[in-house]
This record gives sequence, C-alpha cells and structure tokens, in this order.
Amino acid sequence: MDVGVTSFFPWKRFVQILKAAGDDAFNTLWIGEDINGSVDVFVQALFALSSTRLNVGIGITSIYFHKLVNIARAAASLSEVSLNRFRLGIGVGSLKILSEMGIPIERPVSTMREAAFLLRKIWNEERTTFNGSSFVFNDYIPHYRPFSRIPLYFGVRGRKLLELAGEIADGVIISGPKTYIRKAIELFRSKSGGADKRIVVWLPTILIERKEDLDLAKEAVVVVLADTPQQVIRLSSISPEEAQVICRFYIQGDMKRAIELVSDEIMDEMLFYGSAQEICEAFTYLETLGVHEVVFGPPFGRKLESSIMEISKAWSKTN
Repeated sequence: MDVGVTSFFPWKRFVQILKAAGDDAFNTLWIGEDINGSVDVFVQALFALSSTRLNVGIGITSIYFHKLVNIARAAASLSEVSLNRFRLGIGVGSLKILSEMGIPIERPVSTMREAAFLLRKIWNEERTTFNGSSFVFNDYIPHYRPFSRIPLYFGVRGRKLLELAGEIADGVIISGPKTYIRKAIELFRSKSGGADKRIVVWLPTILIERKEDLDLAKEAVVVVLADTPQQVIRLSSISPEEAQVICRFYIQGDMKRAIELVSDEIMDEMLFYGSAQEICEAFTYLETLGVHEVVFGPPFGRKLESSIMEISKAWSKTN
C-alpha cells in the first residue's frame, strides 16, 4: 500500500501526511502534480525524500506544462538525493486546467513516446540531435546523469496510451472507474511482452465515519469525474449521459446539484470508501487483478492524520 497527495496540499497538511504515513504500512509516497497547486511538485518530492524513509514518486508531472529538459534535470537531482528511492511518473496532465491555460494537447501518443525516449537519452548523457513531432533538440549535450536508473511510469488513461505504456514504460499509474481498471490493465499488459512492469492503481479514497462524510466523498467524485475523458467513461459501467449532466452542473459552479446527482453506483465506481477494514479488503482484491501497488489518497477522511493511521492499522491486520 502506498499513500498519495497532490501539490494542491499546503505545506502544513503535507507535513502532517508525511508524519502519519511514517510507519511500515506504506511503501511509497506518490505526489500528483496539481498545475494550479500552491507547491512545486519537485520541491515536495525533495522534502519528502529528505525527511522520510519512504520511496517517493511523482505521479504525474505534465510533459505539456514543463520543459522536458527541466523534468530530466529535476529528476536526476532527486535521484542523487534519494539513493534509489525515487521514481518519475509522466503524463498529459489535467485536461481541464491545461485547456483553461490555453495549452493545446496535441499528438499525445507520439509526444509521450518521444518524451520517454529523450528523457532516457538525456539521463545517459548522450549528445542529442532530434527532430520529432513534439520535441526538437539540436546537438544538445546534457550534463546530469542520475545516481541510479530512474523508473519511468506513465500516468495515462486512453487505449493507445495504455498500450504505449506497456510497450516502453517501466510501470503504469491507473486511475478511473473500477470497471475500467480491469480493461486498462489488459491493455497495458497486451503490449508489455510479459515483462515485469509495475501496475499502480490510484483512486480517491475516503474513510467514512459518519453519514456527513458521504457528501465529502461525493464532492471528490464530482471533481474527478469532471476531469475523466469520455473514452474512459465509455470503458466503464457509468452512463456517459449521466456523467455529462453531473459535469455540466459542476462547470456551472453548482456543486450542490452535482453532488445530488451522484448515485451509489457512481460512488462505487469512482472511489474506495467505507470503514478502514472495508477499504483494505477492496485494496487486497486488486492483487487478484495483477495490481502491485494501490494508493491510499485524497480526500482520506474527515480527520486527516487519524484516517491515515486507521488505514495503516487495518492494513497491518489484513496482511
């Protein structure tokens, strides 16, 4: 079991999560980049590596938002600090936020392929001339070799991108409706050639202690649903029309109405929730699908630190 945060978390809450997750129940801290977040994701990773024994992964940073050489250099620096505890996840990023920023998302499959190829060349300190569809390097000479090989994960969701991840990535971070997860794993494995590549599943997770917590859970569902591509919805059991109505109210600023439309079926599809024991049992089931790691991540629960510690205790008993 891993624990997940995003760069939207302010420092105080981030430090609380690190302290609460500092026992043997958790393996890796995954930090998802929120482009509008208050903290830089690479700075967060540096702090976590310096102050905990956990492995730390960035899952993910957007190759459309950052210059590729900056990602490569920051990752190489974190590799040196981590002594083999760092992993890098790359992906497209939030479709909604990138669109609001006016950043076009063009040729995602070829862009991800080129990004992975170039990152590995840069980390090998290879002199690079490259003229691709998304990146151009003219006799570039990098000078920052990582301390050790950096595992490269893809945080992707579309059919072609999942197949690409199976082909060239070291692992995949899967998020989306639960019925979609099984299909996503099959697509990833269809191109992995039987290689031992890591599968990480990260859905919103919330410990329910009282009835009022359900509204917090539904709010998380609405936010995630609004950034879930239609092609992913169509690979799940959620009605695309029903999802579109919920998203329309959310975009219009009517969160109350959007929450009212979240059915129990959509709740079950979009997040893990319930008691600590119920959540851990759901996590354990994922192992039967071939999942290597599952992330306990936002919104956690009404009480942040106690929710993490409750999950930690339940996980220790389950395993």
